[in-house]
Amino acid sequence: NQSDIHLKVNTLPQEVPNPIPFENDVEHHHYDDEIAKEALALMKFAYHAEAKFINGLRVRKSKPGLFWGTFDISCIIVKDKPAPFENDSMVIERAAFDEEMIEFG
Repeated sequence: NQSDIHLKVNTLPQEVPNPIPFENDVEHHHYDDEIAKEALALMKFAYHAEAKFINGLRVRKSKPGLFWGTFDISCIIVKDKPAPFENDSMVIERAAFDEEMIEFG
């Protein structure tokens, strides 16, 4: 590897019941070209609709992004006002949700 970057890909699906590593999954190997194209068209529509709405706002925000866990396209507007997240066992959520915000999508 010329860049000296070594990646390890976790092939175990997350946030689903009874996950099967992709390389071991012999049950879910179907693909429908038309459904895939329709899903992509819907995601593009959602992205452009959300971008049109959020682009004009003069606030701290995120562009529309795909969230794999829920498989939705969402934007975030942050108010810059602290909102402590009390559950110390949820490290990611505590870091991500430590200020008032609105997420929509």
